[in-house]
Amino acid sequence: MYTVHTLTSGVSLDEVPYRRDSCELFERIRSMPGAAFFDSAFPHSISGRYDILTACPRDAGLPTLPRQASASESLSFFDQLSRFQAENFSAIQPVSQDIPFCGGILGYLDYDAGCSLNRLPPHQAYGAPQLRGSASHLQVYEWAVIQDHLLGKAVLVALPGVSASRRRELLLLLRGSTVTAKTSFHLTEQFESNFTREEYALAYQTIKDYIYAGDCYQVNLAQRFTARFEGDPWSAYKLLRAVAAAPFSAFIAQEGNNAVMSLSPERFVCLHGQHVEASPIKGTRPRHIDPEDDLRAASELRGSE
Repeated sequence: MYTVHTLTSGVSLDEVPYRRDSCELFERIRSMPGAAFFDSAFPHSISGRYDILTACPRDAGLPTLPRQASASESLSFFDQLSRFQAENFSAIQPVSQDIPFCGGILGYLDYDAGCSLNRLPPHQAYGAPQLRGSASHLQVYEWAVIQDHLLGKAVLVALPGVSASRRRELLLLLRGSTVTAKTSFHLTEQFESNFTREEYALAYQTIKDYIYAGDCYQVNLAQRFTARFEGDPWSAYKLLRAVAAAPFSAFIAQEGNNAVMSLSPERFVCLHGQHVEASPIKGTRPRHIDPEDDLRAASELRGSE
């Protein structure tokens, strides 16, 4: 059970009321600057364990990655980011095996940010004037609410830079009565794809040709849909997580009533010290109730060329 105390590393833990649905807690902080919600989608999905809710990042002078950066610029960015992490957070030790995050860097990189490192050209629209700027969207957060759905516990975690008065303000907000904001969201036009039907069919056939030729075994053919909307993106996110719950979801508020919303069923990679874990869905086999069938499927997978 979590207790209220300050550890030797300076990280503070304060227990707050656990909510089965973390949306109830996030609605208390989402109007704050830089609000971010890393969401297991519980109780709609039972595959995840933790939710991370945070806001109010500090201006920390993080390095930035230009769009269409060269390979050398990209390598330099990650070197700078690694040094920043070491200089600012190396002294912060994990406070508990049940606390996955106690402060640090959160955010995302543009999809095309790694193109130069993989010797790939960026997508054509990536260099458009409205998309110029940084390809890195990272922030430094000094506190977070961690919801642990396995233990049924919630805790406010704060780094040493968070004052006692600030912690009291946050605790008052998090421990108060639940107030659900009534907001709406609707599209003002139909979604439009960046493919025509003919272009999509051509791309599909091209992929089949690559597979038949042995150049690859799998390609993710994705298309982008765009439409204008009115209302609150948070309402859209809550609806999406209810009908398409995924254990690695996120809602990251942006300026101007915008947001980044992600609902992913799989983790790309997890790093704990020197231990790296990947959990892909693709290229696997389903589990079976019969143990012999299960072992047979595993053997087939291991022996698959």
